[in-house]
Amino acid sequence: MTDLLVLEGATIAFDLDGTLVESAPDLIGSVNAVLIAHGYQPLPYERGRPFVSRGARWLLEFGLRSAGEPEPAARAAALFGGFIAYYSDHIADETRPFPGAIEALKTLRLAGATLVVCTNKPTGLSRSLLTKLHMAGLFDGVVGIDAVTAAKPNPAHLIEAVQAVGGNLARTIDSP
Repeated sequence: MTDLLVLEGATIAFDLDGTLVESAPDLIGSVNAVLIAHGYQPLPYERGRPFVSRGARWLLEFGLRSAGEPEPAARAAALFGGFIAYYSDHIADETRPFPGAIEALKTLRLAGATLVVCTNKPTGLSRSLLTKLHMAGLFDGVVGIDAVTAAKPNPAHLIEAVQAVGGNLARTIDSP
C-alpha cells in the first residue's frame, strides 16, 4: 500500500460501460426488446457487442438498420424513449462489474484518491446502475452526459467531471 501513497489527493476518472462494468448484455437486450416489440428482428449479440461503446442511440439505430428499416435514424429517434424506459427497468439484469474492479476501487479510495465516473450515459441511469451493483458508495461523483457541456471524447467532459468533485486537473488520471 505504501506504493499507492502517491495517489493521495489525486482524482481518478473512470468511464463506466466497458471499463468498470460489462453492460453489453443489458444494452443489447434492451435494444432487442424494443426491436421485437415493434416487429423487427433482434440484433444478434455478437453483431452488436463491438459497437456498444458508440452509445445506446447509435446501437438502436444500428439494430434497426440491420433489421432492414429504411429510415433507421428517424425510427431510432421515435423509439428511443421506449428504449430508455425498458433499459431503466432492466439496467442491472445481467450487467456486472468486471472481475477485480470493486477491489481495485476500494484500494484506490484507501490510498486517498478521489474517484469520479465520467460517462456518456445519463447521470441518473449511471447512478441507478452503480447503486444496483453496490458500487455507488465507491465514488465521490458521477458525471453523465447530461451534466456537462460536451460529450466525451471532448476534454470538457473530463474537466467538468474533475471540477465536480473538487479535483485538481494536474493530479488527475483518466481511464481509457
